[in-house]
Amino acid sequence: MSGAYSQVDASGSYLANVISKNGRNEVQTYPISHREGALVDESMIKRHELEPEQIVSCVAWFNDVAALVTPKKSKKRTADDSAPRNGEGNGALATHSLLAVALETGETLVFSPLTDAPVAQIATGKLVSLTRARGENRFWGLSEDASLLQIHTSEGVEKTVKFAKTDADVALVNQISYRPKKSSSSAELMLLASTNLYMVDGSKSRKNVLAEFEAKKDAGSVAFILPLDSFVAVARDLSSTLSIYDLSEPSASPRILHCKGSNITRLASLSPDLLMAFTEHGAEVFSLAGSQRTEPSAFIKTDHDETQFENVISTSANGVVGVWYDGNQPQFAKVSETTSLEGECTVPISHPSENATQENDNSEVPFAVEETEIANVGSEELFSQLSRLLTSEKVPKKEVLRLCSSNDNEDSIKDTIRLFSQSEKCCDLVENLFEIVSKKVASDPSRKSSLSIWLKWVLLAHGGYISKQEKLETSLASLQTSLDDGMKLMPKLLALQGRLQLLKSQAELRNKISTQTQEEESEPEDEYETFNETFNNTTNIEESVVYANGENDDDFDSIEQKDENGPVPEEA
Repeated sequence: MSGAYSQVDASGSYLANVISKNGRNEVQTYPISHREGALVDESMIKRHELEPEQIVSCVAWFNDVAALVTPKKSKKRTADDSAPRNGEGNGALATHSLLAVALETGETLVFSPLTDAPVAQIATGKLVSLTRARGENRFWGLSEDASLLQIHTSEGVEKTVKFAKTDADVALVNQISYRPKKSSSSAELMLLASTNLYMVDGSKSRKNVLAEFEAKKDAGSVAFILPLDSFVAVARDLSSTLSIYDLSEPSASPRILHCKGSNITRLASLSPDLLMAFTEHGAEVFSLAGSQRTEPSAFIKTDHDETQFENVISTSANGVVGVWYDGNQPQFAKVSETTSLEGECTVPISHPSENATQENDNSEVPFAVEETEIANVGSEELFSQLSRLLTSEKVPKKEVLRLCSSNDNEDSIKDTIRLFSQSEKCCDLVENLFEIVSKKVASDPSRKSSLSIWLKWVLLAHGGYISKQEKLETSLASLQTSLDDGMKLMPKLLALQGRLQLLKSQAELRNKISTQTQEEESEPEDEYETFNETFNNTTNIEESVVYANGENDDDFDSIEQKDENGPVPEEA
């Protein structure tokens, strides 16, 4: 799958953001916050940049589900049921989740949301789909030849399972927690999908296809499958309908639900009774509990027609949260306190185009620091001007940036920051200056400007105070993330610089060799031309010589030739 998309683990603790387009391959993990108000713990975000050839094929969380559903429990659905759903349970598991990332190169990487590097790199061959396994630190991968591989993070591929009664076009696999009454405790039940849908047991080497679900002859390929305790929702390519199959009765006809939109991009659930289909109309919510309604009971959308939620998750601290994308980066917006949703639910978001308009109309205008002329003033005057700006009722951020960027004398900056401590409004001065300058530096940490000097001395002089201010946590986290990303890019930039210097040296060497070769080739030609010119000049001189008898060589030769033919008659 190309583009940028998210995937939430079943515990609701982490969201993975996968970027795979235009030569950029990156995996990011976002911890879902357990505190009210903050939707994501930004200080714990992890970013893993991959090489250009490491294109992501598929991803799946594992180690994020522990319990199983039995047929008896399926009739009474409670919060204790642990069929994977978008965020229910939020952080309740003892073992932390792991993310498996299959690459088109034939390798599978395993990432932990707690570490900065992959915890495992496994040679698996190319995989087209991944899902969790029952055992700890294990997951399943579906290969191109429709075989299932059981993979351990330390041991690699432990087992390969082939299925004789499935077609060769299966491209999706998904573990299910449902257990038939007669199934063994070691059963590994999964769903395989192509145009058909199969229930299989990965623990068996023979007779491992347990059921095939009913499908129309002209049905399209299965695009998404979502287990819902003892049911499974299926969406097919180029179809606006959803099929709800009963896992206990594979031969029964499915229940059909109709979406308003035509392009289904994801299936998710907030509870066993609430199914969401994501279309161009937003998240269409279907209620499955005790209702035969076939139309959506609710719509979750943003207040911008061109931007819809890419995912919706349930959190323990902040209720229902929507995920939308600003370019390649996920953004989060609170939808509702509970999952009780009816009708159209429109959520306001901070849209980038809206921000740009606002920034062009107020003091938040991006300031071109590099174009500011340096005009250093003394520390006392600088302190006076800064104090007036930073303690205004509405702080003019543009003016603060202009003043700071026009003063790059480090001694004056240091003395000015020290004078903050003598002011009655020291807290306001420090907080406002740090927030303004850190935001600008974080937007482009690679830029060399006087603002970096200001940030340095603010942190050195008042870093302890800043770190204890809860309202500055976001600015600190943003600054840290930006600087970390800059440090990660540094080796690549240095390597690129080295390559460019090498190419430049090679080009200069080629030009030098080419010039030298041309000069060497031109030397014989010059000698030849000199020889010809000398010869021609000599010939002309010889032709102009007049002998003693008044004739040249040609005339003399002609006389000799006439003498041989006989005497020349005398003129009368």
